[in-house]
Amino acid sequence: MKGQERNRAFRTVVLAAMSWGLLAGCGPTDLEEALGSSEELASQEASLYANPRCSTVCSPTVSCDLMCDLVPGEPSTCGDLGRCIDGDVDADGVPFPQDNCPRDANPDQSDCDGDGRGDACETDPGYFVYKAPTMMLCHFDPDMSISGVDVEIYTADVYQDISCLHLPDRYARREVSSVHCGFHSESTCQNRVAERVQELMAQGYYPITTSSDQDMCPYPRL
Repeated sequence: MKGQERNRAFRTVVLAAMSWGLLAGCGPTDLEEALGSSEELASQEASLYANPRCSTVCSPTVSCDLMCDLVPGEPSTCGDLGRCIDGDVDADGVPFPQDNCPRDANPDQSDCDGDGRGDACETDPGYFVYKAPTMMLCHFDPDMSISGVDVEIYTADVYQDISCLHLPDRYARREVSSVHCGFHSESTCQNRVAERVQELMAQGYYPITTSSDQDMCPYPRL
């Protein structure tokens, strides 16, 4: 009995010392750690964050079985969210693990250059070579210099992809002429540009617009 009384008295003293230390702003003490309260607290806190948050780890590149928490302390899996590698993300009939373009529909799985990346999501820029002129007068660019205004007149040329990807044709602008307007009025400058356009039309070009600072050349561009 005396031993039990001594233990109760000791614990009372310990708890009083802990309370005094906390109230005095001393923070946790060695005695508190000896009693295990800090360890219990840490264990409880760790259990709340045992898994990463599903919103940060679940994607079409992870396993459906990956454990995660919808909110802290609520275990789940990426499969519960429907975003994981066991699905058909692009709905082309090919499961994610076998799809060579998992986010771009390509049911035929074509891969003309054999690099493992399907043609539908190929990042290879292709190989473009000159194909033909468009004969459009499609870009008029007035520039100011110390000698006044100069208007550059552009056409667009067609370039084709000769790689196995056969990407759509692209276009590149090319300057065909320019008009020096100096410091004359805007109307005078427009008349001079119109005269030059007539001369170019006689050479087979045709105008899309004669408005200044307009870009009507086709896309996509090189």
